[in-house]
Amino acid sequence: MSLEPLGEEPGDVSSVSVFDYADYHQYLKDWIEDRKVRGLATSYQWLATRLGLKSRSFLRLVAMGEKDLSQAAAIKLSQAMGHNSREEEYFSILVALKNCADLEEKNHLLLRLAKVARPTRKTMLSVQQYDLFNKWFVIPLWELVTIVDFRGNWKFLGQQLDPPITAEEARYAVNLLRDLDLIEPKGHLYIQKNPTLTTQEELRSQSVRNFQEATLQLAREALTRHPPTRRHISTLSLGVDEEGYLKIVERIKSFREELVTLAQQHPIVDRVFQFNLQLFPLSQVPVQTQSSRNVSQQDTRNEPISPLGA
Repeated sequence: MSLEPLGEEPGDVSSVSVFDYADYHQYLKDWIEDRKVRGLATSYQWLATRLGLKSRSFLRLVAMGEKDLSQAAAIKLSQAMGHNSREEEYFSILVALKNCADLEEKNHLLLRLAKVARPTRKTMLSVQQYDLFNKWFVIPLWELVTIVDFRGNWKFLGQQLDPPITAEEARYAVNLLRDLDLIEPKGHLYIQKNPTLTTQEELRSQSVRNFQEATLQLAREALTRHPPTRRHISTLSLGVDEEGYLKIVERIKSFREELVTLAQQHPIVDRVFQFNLQLFPLSQVPVQTQSSRNVSQQDTRNEPISPLGA
């Protein structure tokens, strides 16, 4: 399908850049709103017509996050929005990330995204922010550099972590934290520009998922690496309904906030801990309380019993 190009009249270049987004749904919504504000011919129906879509509501549902684009539709929509080749590739990768369920493939797509992104300071920071959570040791070093006077001895600094990291990794982490303006030197130590660093509840980026998977592995190793006096690991299995589940989630959110406040009340730090919270189903949600098979009592009695593992 051949698309007529967007007009070249003054002001007909969107001030909303695809490179500033990690969610193509939100980008589409902001792109439409931006053109409306500037008085340009714009509506979801107008864009659907350019794409030759029969459904006039589909793109509105996409912008609301209720529908997803296929890769073929992403390319057509990108062209309809007047993207150049670099913007089109970036937009296409965003769509692929949303549609991808494989962890390794998502990491591959994130690396592609970083290479395609516009090389501005903002974009460079977004790539570095990926490593902020993609490498587990950066966050604990963000705490350690405020109390460890390592004086350029990167090997010594790396050895203060458990498990230890290399000198090169320690140097990289500190430079990353400085580039992100999260720390600044003060004497022989560093100070944090912001005393707390948490991820928002709605943030579900792949880098954060990688960080969570890394800390879960560290938790597994902590069972044997540290004596019980230096760790606290406990588990609890519960049976609840949907209302109970939602109440537990809210209590977990509140507890996280309480822990952050508690840590702020103790400004003197001599150790760093990782605190993980997991709540996940061990059954179908909801459980089917009755079999859909209509098996008679006689049939059940006559059914042979198979040994476990058969």
